[in-house]
Amino acid sequence: MEEDEKAKLEAEDEDEKKQREVGEQQELDGMAKEEEEEEEEEEEEDGKAKEDAIQRETGEEREARELREEQERRQKEEEDEKRRMEEMEQAERDGLRKESEELDFINSQNYVVGAIRVNIQSVNDLTRTDLDGLFDPYVVYRFEQKTYRSKSANNTVNFVYNEENVLQFDRLENQERLINIEVFDYDIIGNDDVIGRFKVPFYKYVNTDAHLTMDLIGEGPLKDQRTGKVNFII
Repeated sequence: MEEDEKAKLEAEDEDEKKQREVGEQQELDGMAKEEEEEEEEEEEEDGKAKEDAIQRETGEEREARELREEQERRQKEEEDEKRRMEEMEQAERDGLRKESEELDFINSQNYVVGAIRVNIQSVNDLTRTDLDGLFDPYVVYRFEQKTYRSKSANNTVNFVYNEENVLQFDRLENQERLINIEVFDYDIIGNDDVIGRFKVPFYKYVNTDAHLTMDLIGEGPLKDQRTGKVNFII
């Protein structure tokens, strides 16, 4: 009987404890809700006060407020632009560091003499800048002191070349670790315009037959913008 009585008392204590916890939680929830309602009321009052102040302000006060808001807007735009530039610079530094690490890796290997096969498959989706919206595109790629050029297409933004060249590479003699690829728009009069360019770290594809699609990056009015794609095998 004593054990039953003890268990009963413990059960009652547990119930009381749970009830207290529930009551305390309800009290906390109520306080949080009251604080939230007070904040909403304050925000509403602040908004109303601001509207009233705007309605009461004189022409000079309105002009001063608009000037202040314009300055704040410009400052925010400058800060956003600065942050964007810092992110771009950081991305460029990260890219250079990664490229350096890859160069260190390739130089640590026993790749002494070999051949680099480059097959320019096609160009696609060239950005339309001419009045007629079409190009006479051709592809140029450079390695060390040698330059290779594809045939020119006529009046198009997409063209299949399927042209291949083999570049000889000797790690001990060749310092270059990138192939520079450019696409030009042929002009009968004047200099040919650059549509876009990019670089290929060919050492990443040693002993592979990689089918790649790379974005062309423009210059001038289209600087840092994608201006088309080049499909090739390396």
